[in-house]
Amino acid sequence: MLKSVKVLILIIAVSLCTIMVKAKGVENPLELLPESSDYQSVQECGVEVCNMVNSLLPDGQSISASDIDWNKVYKIYVDDEDIFSLDSFSKSNIVDNMKYIWSYSDVIGDQAIRATISKSFAPDYSLVSQNIISEEEYEELVDKAGTWCVPEAEIGASQTTDDIIDILQAAGISDQDDVILIGGSPKMRSLFAVAFSDGMADKLIPLTNAGVVLEQDINVAPESQGTNTKLSAGTSYSFEEVAQVMSSITISEGSTGGSAGYNNLKEIIWYGFVFVIGFAFLLYCHYKIMHGKNRRTI
Repeated sequence: MLKSVKVLILIIAVSLCTIMVKAKGVENPLELLPESSDYQSVQECGVEVCNMVNSLLPDGQSISASDIDWNKVYKIYVDDEDIFSLDSFSKSNIVDNMKYIWSYSDVIGDQAIRATISKSFAPDYSLVSQNIISEEEYEELVDKAGTWCVPEAEIGASQTTDDIIDILQAAGISDQDDVILIGGSPKMRSLFAVAFSDGMADKLIPLTNAGVVLEQDINVAPESQGTNTKLSAGTSYSFEEVAQVMSSITISEGSTGGSAGYNNLKEIIWYGFVFVIGFAFLLYCHYKIMHGKNRRTI
């Protein structure tokens, strides 16, 4: 009887330890914000995240900075670089050829929300020449270049860390695997993961159904069954084989190799820039109207 009690206590202790480790986010293959040197500077965008999300939520619903769970903010590499044509598929070579953004995805109440946090960039001076923005506005935007901003947000699209981990685990990726997320490549715009073995890209796992139909079959990794010429979410493919096929595909300028997912970084930031300019214009109009009222009152 005593031996049975000891075994039961041991099982409970192990279970509790496992739960605590997972709660602390130790067993997580994704690159999370709290583990990054960007943590403090990205957190300064909390109010901006709320403003963007709240502008999309129905009346009577809103989130505040205290609702943001920064442990659910993860890194996505995104750029116009065709990684499938690189001379080396080492992790260092892939990462060095791409920029990155931070993505916050969560479910608050009954709303699935997502916000993109990226580095702002200096606008082209031609916007001043074309009288789209003033010299003062241009200088202000230049001063903010390189700081983190929130160029876009959406509701209804759930792509939380838990969602991604579930897909990766179904594809045979463990918590101990070395994984990065990529959301912008000219030949595959939809979000996908790359797992590395000994520092070299080994597997590619689409996290959404990629709008890419290949001209030949790609053998899936042993963890997945069957073959398919369309890259399917949750299926583990040989990165080398996908790269061989992708490198032979020619993408015309302005087109993409995938459908739903993340756009390239410049497109994302441009939408944010347009939002900032539009918001500034509304404030200017509001100032003129109130100033006119004050003058009439006087």
